[in-house]
Amino acid sequence: MLSWVQKLAIIGMAVSGYALYVEHKAVSTPNYKALCDVSEQISCSAVFSSKYGHSVGMLLGDKHYLNLPNAFYGLLFYVAVFLYDILTFIPFRHQLFFIASSGSVIFSAYLAYILYFVLEDLCLVCVSSYIVNILLWLASLSRLGSKKGVRVSGSTKKKAA
Repeated sequence: MLSWVQKLAIIGMAVSGYALYVEHKAVSTPNYKALCDVSEQISCSAVFSSKYGHSVGMLLGDKHYLNLPNAFYGLLFYVAVFLYDILTFIPFRHQLFFIASSGSVIFSAYLAYILYFVLEDLCLVCVSSYIVNILLWLASLSRLGSKKGVRVSGSTKKKAA
């Protein structure tokens, strides 16, 4: 049975996969109109095709080998989150999940600012990923807060009240 975290990760993978598809089609096919291109003010392909669709490239340069679409990095993030409930042997995995999901929410806030104030656009796919990231962050908070004990040399001891 899949956990809520894994279900959210699957939604995130689907959203990121669709974003990669739309960006590829928008760049390679003239006059391509995606399902998420509702109007001139609500256009995901315009957002994905902008320089902000490759944030790493803005930092490292257009020719850098890590200049990949933001959606690619999102896809990697969601795959890692999906594996979170499977790879239970990883030490500090709850803390790592919280740190990673916090980073995704911070990056989503940055991209939301760019989307609204700089590009003056509304990207339904982008907003969907922001919602998934916020829900994953809330799940990470819940998981972090639900730890009943502290691991001490191979045993679990209850925290002092």
